[in-house]
Order: sequence, then structure tokens, then C-alpha cells
Amino acid sequence: MTTLPNILTYLRIVVIPLILFAFYANTESAQWLVIILFLGASITDFFDGHLARSRNQVTRLGRFLDPIADKLLVVAVLMMLIGFNRISEISYIPAVTILCREILVSGLREFLAEVQVSIPVSKIAKWKTALQLFALTWLLLVDAVPVCFYVRTVGEAILWIAALLTILTGYDYLKAGFTCMQSVPQSYNIGSIRENARQNKDYENMIFSEDILPKVRNVLIIAGYSGSGKTTLICSLIPLLNAYGLTVSTFKHTHHDIDSDPPGKDSRRHRESGAHEVMLVGPKRAVTVAEWRTRSVPSLPALLSRLQPVDLVIVEGLSLTTKNYPKIEVWRAAVGKPRVLPCQALLAVAMIQKDAAATQTLDVPVLDLDDPAAVAAFLVDRLGLLSRTR
Repeated sequence: MTTLPNILTYLRIVVIPLILFAFYANTESAQWLVIILFLGASITDFFDGHLARSRNQVTRLGRFLDPIADKLLVVAVLMMLIGFNRISEISYIPAVTILCREILVSGLREFLAEVQVSIPVSKIAKWKTALQLFALTWLLLVDAVPVCFYVRTVGEAILWIAALLTILTGYDYLKAGFTCMQSVPQSYNIGSIRENARQNKDYENMIFSEDILPKVRNVLIIAGYSGSGKTTLICSLIPLLNAYGLTVSTFKHTHHDIDSDPPGKDSRRHRESGAHEVMLVGPKRAVTVAEWRTRSVPSLPALLSRLQPVDLVIVEGLSLTTKNYPKIEVWRAAVGKPRVLPCQALLAVAMIQKDAAATQTLDVPVLDLDDPAAVAAFLVDRLGLLSRTR
């Protein structure tokens, strides 16, 4: 609450009424005060995020307030520039474009938050914000410096560029948002989503919970030869299943030896000293490294019991015993290998359309590998995921 990054964010919001009052003062000193306050607030937009990451002081409150503070600052100054006739009428177009985009994206984020889907801020969106702040700083200089500097012309040109980036980033957000919206069935209304979210509100903190919870969960095996598209399908399914309000974990099996702990690190030294398990905990995630010192690789049920309870665990790979788990096989003719799975516990086969047309009729559904939304809807229905989570 009172970390330095959060304080800088608070200041960016508190300075807004001071800027508004300075506009109404309408004196030369007041104009320079507006410029100084706005420039100082803009600089804090960089330092609060940088300090939060460098000091490991990233908080939920900070993530919530930081983008809101930016939007409030930009919208407030844009409205004052229009109201005090500091920009030409033609530049009302980029100003209104920026205002509409901020409202649209805020509404989209609110909807996606209800279905437990987040859209991270892209690099181009950060450039958009930086250009907006830079353009507004120039436009605030209009009445404070001589006309020969062409301040208004430069400021309005930058504002137009910022508006174009605003449209591009707004389109990207809408495209990602509509993809998630299309995967949420109409029968699963917002009220149900909110109820499901309340039931799972502590999921993010479960990894640190000391309570011993029952390890009952739904498991899906996605199998296929290397190059068939298993990982691509799984990465497409996860956000779509999240849009249903479902929590998903994944389990990747590999034949290769793995070591995510570089030599020389303290946690690596713990393991080399004989520890059976080493947990490395950071501000955003925790990693546990386990050594099979006195036994062979545990069974799949034993390994799954180490995961925290979620609505669905997706397993990629078949080397472990998976006889009693539902499966989807990913198959491509271009890989040049036959199908790998018997029909036992097989839910469906996923393949691209041209392969499906050339394949003999199967006794299980054939899913389009290029339509992950349809695959997600199939899984939700066939596995009864929504009814089970309720």
C-alpha cells in the first residue's frame, strides 16, 4: 500500500486536480505550473513500474492503479486543452479517438476480468502512452513559448501519430477479446461466471497454502508424434478454457533430462548437497525441483497429486501409464507416421481439414486442429467441466 512505486502512482492521480485549477488561473506562472506538474507526473509513469520490478514491490493495487492513473491524466488534460481552445478543431479527431479507445478497452478489460482472462499490455501500447504524454506536453507549451517555435503544429502532429497507435492497439485488444468472447457459451452467463470466480478466488494463493486439500481433478491426455501440433493446440486451448471460468494446469513429459537450475546458484548447491526437493520462490512464481534419488519416476497419479487442485490438468505426452485417462490424439499426414493411440479412452482425433478429408471414417469425433475454440467447446461438453466446477 505505501511502497514507493505505489506512492508515485498516487501522486500521478493527486496532481490531476492541481492541473485543473492551474488551467483556470490562466496566468503565465500558472501555465508553467501546469507544464511542470504534468511533466513530473509523466516521468513517474516510468519510474513507478521500474522501481516496482527492481525492488520486487509489484502489488495488485499497483497493477490496478497504474494504467488507471495514466488514463485519468491523459483524459483530464485532453478535455482541458479542448475546453480552453489550446488545440485546433481538426485535432479534436485524434483527441476523441483516444478518449473512445480508452473507454472501449476499459470496458473490454472489465468483461474479460469477469471470465478470468487477462490481456497483458503490449510494447506498442507502452509506446502509445509515451507518445500521448509527449504530445500533451508540447501542447501545454502553446501559450508559454513564442509562436515561432511552431509548438502547436509539432504537438498536434505527435497527437495524430499517438491516435494511430491508439487505433492499432485498440484493434489488437478487441481481436484478442472477441476470440475469448466467442468461446464462452451463451448459457454460461456472467452471473455463473462470477459465482465460479468466487469459488476459485483463492486459487492463485493455493500454491502457498498449508491446508491439505483433496487431489481430485479432471485429466486430459493430448498425444501425438513430435511436430504434429500438440503444444500449439494446448497453448490455444488454455486461454479459451480460462474464458469459461476454468482453471487449467499442464503436465509436459519429455524423454530428455531436464535441469532448470544453473550451476553455481544457491538452489543448485542445495540440491547437489543431497536435498530431495528444493523450492525457489520469487515475487511472481515458485519453482520446485525434485530428485528421484531412491526410486524410479513416480506414477502419473502420484505426480498429479503434487499439483494444486484445478478444474482440468492437460498432459502432453504418453510415456507414463495413462490407460484410464481420456485422450485426444493430434495427427498430421505431413509428419509421415501412423496414428499412435488405440481407441481405448480416446475422445477424439484432432487433425487439419485436408487430412480429415483424406482419412477413413473414424469411430470417434474428428476435430479441426485449426479451430481451437471448437475443440475447447467439445472438451467442456464431453468432460462436463462446467457442471463439475459448479
